[in-house]
Amino acid sequence: MTAAGNELKLWYEQPGRRWAGGLPLGNGRLGAMVYGGPEEEILALNEDTLWSGYPKKAHNDQALNDLEPVRQRLFAGRYKDAQQLVEDNMLGFWQESYLPLADLSVSLEALPHVSDYRRELDLRTAIASSHYTSADGVRIERECFVSHPDQVLIYRIVASRQGSLNVRIKLTSQLLNQIQTENGELRLKGESPSHVVPHYVPSKDPIRYSQAGDRRGMAFGAVVKVLRDGGKLHHDGEGIRVTEASSVTLLLSTATGYNGYETAPSRDGEQCLAQCRKRIRNAASRPFEQLLRSHLRDYRSLFDRVELKLGSGSEPGIPTDERLRRASSGSADPALEVLLYQFGRYLLISSSRPGTQPANLQGIWNDRVRPYWSSNWTTNINVQMNYWLSESANLAECHEPLLRLIEEISLTGKDTARIHYGCSGWVAHHNVDLWRTTTPAAGLGEHWACCSFWPMGGVWLSQHLWEHYAFGLDKSYLAERAYPVMREAAMFCLDWLVRSPDGYWVTAPSTSPENSYLNDEGARTTVSIATTADMSMIWELFANCIAASKELDKDETFRATLEEVQAQLYPFRIGKHGQLREWFDDPEEFEIGHRHFSHLFGLYPGTRICPDEQPELAAASRISLQRRLTGDSEPIGWILAWLVSLYARLGMAREAHEAVLQFVRNSAYETLLSCHSPLSQEEEAVFQIDGNFGMTAGINEMLLQSQSGVIHLLPALPEAWPDGSVTGLRARGGAEIGMRWEGGKLLEYVIRSSIDGTVTVRYESAIRTVRLKANQRHTFKGSEFEKGETESSCCL
Repeated sequence: MTAAGNELKLWYEQPGRRWAGGLPLGNGRLGAMVYGGPEEEILALNEDTLWSGYPKKAHNDQALNDLEPVRQRLFAGRYKDAQQLVEDNMLGFWQESYLPLADLSVSLEALPHVSDYRRELDLRTAIASSHYTSADGVRIERECFVSHPDQVLIYRIVASRQGSLNVRIKLTSQLLNQIQTENGELRLKGESPSHVVPHYVPSKDPIRYSQAGDRRGMAFGAVVKVLRDGGKLHHDGEGIRVTEASSVTLLLSTATGYNGYETAPSRDGEQCLAQCRKRIRNAASRPFEQLLRSHLRDYRSLFDRVELKLGSGSEPGIPTDERLRRASSGSADPALEVLLYQFGRYLLISSSRPGTQPANLQGIWNDRVRPYWSSNWTTNINVQMNYWLSESANLAECHEPLLRLIEEISLTGKDTARIHYGCSGWVAHHNVDLWRTTTPAAGLGEHWACCSFWPMGGVWLSQHLWEHYAFGLDKSYLAERAYPVMREAAMFCLDWLVRSPDGYWVTAPSTSPENSYLNDEGARTTVSIATTADMSMIWELFANCIAASKELDKDETFRATLEEVQAQLYPFRIGKHGQLREWFDDPEEFEIGHRHFSHLFGLYPGTRICPDEQPELAAASRISLQRRLTGDSEPIGWILAWLVSLYARLGMAREAHEAVLQFVRNSAYETLLSCHSPLSQEEEAVFQIDGNFGMTAGINEMLLQSQSGVIHLLPALPEAWPDGSVTGLRARGGAEIGMRWEGGKLLEYVIRSSIDGTVTVRYESAIRTVRLKANQRHTFKGSEFEKGETESSCCL
């Protein structure tokens, strides 16, 4: 690649004109969207624990009473009647919302922007910067980063002419708040609502604050410390002014009253401010250069693990938004695809670190008090897609917040399983919030069971526990953390499954996430028996529990039970159109082009459908994809991301690459942030980060697969990437892989294994077994596959 292609920078010749046009920064906990305005810079701030609400145990005691009547109606073929009972009596309550904290405004007085403007986000350093030259020839340079080691945001403005900076600093918030200024500090303390009604729910009172004397809202705070080189500092009622300075540095910290998901949040704003000031004192005791070095060491220890090169790079000197416009008109730009790939890794590092909350529907960036879909963790695809890249893209540490969330909802989900369904183990449904809510969401009338009633959230999430082990082979993690939670999820499934009249184990009631079908009378129906999604996820969970039991050499009786039930789960069936059936029967779809591909879970992210071993099911999956793409609306955002991985598993390289191109053309803002289709004619596209994460995961699947016990090199390499290389990808079994190819052919590959032993490697249709020594780098020639050699030992 050219130097320009290697820069990995998003850059622009104008500031962001809207929130989604800003540049995202974050350290997992504290997030900022940086606009880059020359006269007034806005940094929209978020903190990952600032949510509405408080801990509460809200269950639907009626649900269990209606479970058996629902099943009786289903087995009698009265699906619509069963749906009515589910929607009337078995749903729950609305979950809470992730909230914006504040906006930091930094205005430069008497230095209007005239020329040479540029702003950029450097993915290699996680620094957002901008510069321009003012009307009187002063060059202004600004840079900002959010330090994970120091837990502060650092923003610096430098002028080329001494004493020429006049700056006003303000903090504002959409939530209840108060402002203080003292000793060169700007302080904001506030309170979050006790409840926020989701944006799609009609309400005359959607944002509700606590009444005096109760503890049903969370305190939060932000502190900005203003440091200056020369000049004078002034306090006023609205903020702080600095006059006649040569440079200004801001240190910002945030805190909330979150005390854990089981404990009422603190309402003491002064306590939040004290936490902020402590972090700022620690940071202020060291020079800017030292803070920067600490940030770079930490960030680059994660980001630099993977290097991807495709082709010769792009033409230098073209802003990112212009590259996107050219790509939309059909121009090829492999370097832009590399930028998209690494942007996904950057966003995960920035929004998910050990000890933080997991990345939600918008990572950690949100500007709305009533965010779309509450900006929560949606577990019927979206939060899982957020983390598909974590293991393969060599960011296993960033997986930790989701793994911890799963462990915590396995505790709150025990009550839900028992009270709602009379089952042991634990259950979660399609939405989870900060308070680890596991009950179904509420509904808005007919057909809402298609999303609100879905007790497979914990089953799908449990796959992440196994994947973290499969890639890293940490047996103590498997024994102490993963397997106990997986086992409890499997126990729920054993109790939840019932025998069908033809003797199979099935789920009833059952839904396929957010989808519907037409019953025999032609009416839209959402509830069924043994949807393919349910059966696929339960099969995968049982398979992973069986494998874990064998790895740990324990639980033989339980393992035997799982093996027996797994063999009698309702099987995959092929429908009248040649498609993989989604429903118990084979009805007509209500919406052929539905955006979810949940019935293809067994293909990806599951492992049950292997094209080489089940060609009929693979062909049926392909037909299902074709039918899904015949709808009226063009796929966008996360849908395209899922398509990339599904096509890659089928070996459909051209189609996988076309989905990547479609994403670049119509699913990304100018900042490459993923967008969802507008929800109405009055609204613009909606930011939803899972598309970014899913695209990175999908490109990984095109380059490397390992789900079948074989390391498959370049399984879906498109013709558009004839030359390239990658280093640092991870495969299941504790292996790290690098590859180089030219003219569409593998030249060499490198394996570094964490254990001694043999691994099976595949390229095209050839398979080899190689012997490896732990923690050594082994390099092999791609030409050995052509020679038909079947075994090799270590290095060449």
